[in-house]
Amino acid sequence: MKKLLLTLLLLLALAPSPLLADEESTPAPTPDPIAITLRVETASATLFNGTITVSACTTFPASTTQTVNGFCALEQSGLTNTWTWYGEDAFLDSTNGISNDSLLGNYWTWFANLELGPVALNKHQLVANETLLLSIGTFPLKINISNVSPEVGIPTTITVSKFSFDSNFNPVWLPASGSTVYVGPYTITSNTEGVSVFTATTTDPFTIYATETNFLPTEHVTLTPVASTVVETPTPAPQTSGGGSGGTVLPSKGDADAALTFLLQHQQSDGSFGSAMLNDWVALALSSADNSQASLNALIPHLLRQNELTHITDYERRVMVLEALGIDPYAHSDAIQKIISEFDGVQIGDPNLVNDDIFSLFPLTHAGYTTEDEIIVKEVTFILSNQDQSGSWGSVDLTSAAIQALVPLSDVEGVPEAILNAREYLVANQDTNGCFGNSYSTSWAFQAIAALGESPSAWTVWGGSTPLSCMALLQAPDGGFGLKEATIESRIWATAYAVPALQGKSWNTILQKFPKQTIATQSVIEVPEKIASTSTGSSLSIAPSGVVLGTSTIERIPTIPVINKNKFEETISTVPIVQTYEAVPAPSTSSTLLNTIENYLLLMIRGAVSLLNL
Repeated sequence: MKKLLLTLLLLLALAPSPLLADEESTPAPTPDPIAITLRVETASATLFNGTITVSACTTFPASTTQTVNGFCALEQSGLTNTWTWYGEDAFLDSTNGISNDSLLGNYWTWFANLELGPVALNKHQLVANETLLLSIGTFPLKINISNVSPEVGIPTTITVSKFSFDSNFNPVWLPASGSTVYVGPYTITSNTEGVSVFTATTTDPFTIYATETNFLPTEHVTLTPVASTVVETPTPAPQTSGGGSGGTVLPSKGDADAALTFLLQHQQSDGSFGSAMLNDWVALALSSADNSQASLNALIPHLLRQNELTHITDYERRVMVLEALGIDPYAHSDAIQKIISEFDGVQIGDPNLVNDDIFSLFPLTHAGYTTEDEIIVKEVTFILSNQDQSGSWGSVDLTSAAIQALVPLSDVEGVPEAILNAREYLVANQDTNGCFGNSYSTSWAFQAIAALGESPSAWTVWGGSTPLSCMALLQAPDGGFGLKEATIESRIWATAYAVPALQGKSWNTILQKFPKQTIATQSVIEVPEKIASTSTGSSLSIAPSGVVLGTSTIERIPTIPVINKNKFEETISTVPIVQTYEAVPAPSTSSTLLNTIENYLLLMIRGAVSLLNL
């Protein structure tokens, strides 16, 4: 009996339980479909790029287990794929006829959210909303944006990286130096670290992405700027630093009044500041201030002389000065005519230089010339063609000048992009103390920032320094700029640059506008001044049919305007502008060519004798 019971118990133990049998025979539930973004890229074509809802499939041919994996996604994309199975791992051989090439080292590679796949594609479990990328012959770029909702005026850092392998075939992301970053309609070139900077000036959204040759473009990211919350605070007075180290804390910005006082202390008894160049730059500085009227009135006679001007840039600068003072450049100077005469149909002045072209825009656009004039359009085209890949025109100084010159012409094609690239160049060349090199460069960069409509506080660098605090650092105790051991001329020059910058004024805000006037383009032969009298003091007669030898610089007595800077009105003296014209008498009908030449030579000899007797 006991043996019978033991046998029954053993049979019951070996027999499968109906409950257990049901559990083992019940298959696992099929996973729900998952929506992802699938990209299949070659070096020259996109085979698939879009959202796909992936259903579960078996993990390998002999398996009964179903998962939602990368193999399923590619098989359900509609592409034609071939695979090689190594045990339970799937190896992609080709897609739509694009096969692995061992000779070139090109193999299909996959990434999940830009992370290199560590397992076979069929072992990768998909995650909702992930981006699955398969590529051959090319690798992806990756973009990182410091803040996708920055405040207006606050720089946003954009970093671009490119996928590669190191010498040990480990996956790495390297800086994508020289990559092109697209910010809405603008483009920026990344620096050697793959970094570029963009500062929004409006709350308009921007779409950002980056490209580089032989790499896949990055994803598109939307930048949505928000209104600025920056509040300008009053500048605190200098304070003595605490602790045992002693010393003082510099003011947070330079002192424009002290710089102006420095300049006025060096005005000479005749009203001049030295050379024509210094007179011009100081005049621009004084015109930007409100308390320098007497000094300007004393300086004006020196600014109406043209015989000291040599280069085309001298004429451009002089017209800028006249416009800044509210003096009509057409009525009191031939400089506009001189500038126009240097235009060769492509550019102005020396074709190997661009500074004379950049500085031509200031006087011309304030003298009535617009983008409707060929000379302006051609000049802008020439200037843009000379911008280098870094966004500069060779230096901080000239790049800053170009920004100021181009900002009013932002409606011209290519100008907004050029300005943005130039701005990024300035960002890349700002020092850790907030400066842009010496005081000359920093002053012009400061004016470029003003021309861009940006606050200097938006240019805060690591540690809190700004262009404002930099100017305080560069200003000497006597109010001037430049090294104390430098010549007084160089310090006047540096200080003249600094005065408008310290007031946050670009040249465009200093210059006044005048209506365009027609300039005669007839070629003439100019005669030296005062050739109107002969050696005997008698005047040469002017024959109605004579050949005019001079029309502009002969015996000109300029009127001297007294400027009221508050209203910019001119009080003109009663001395008129006198022009004396000399002519070669027209030959009679019996005159020969030899007689005509003889008369001309006789006139020139008389003129020379007249000059010797002066």
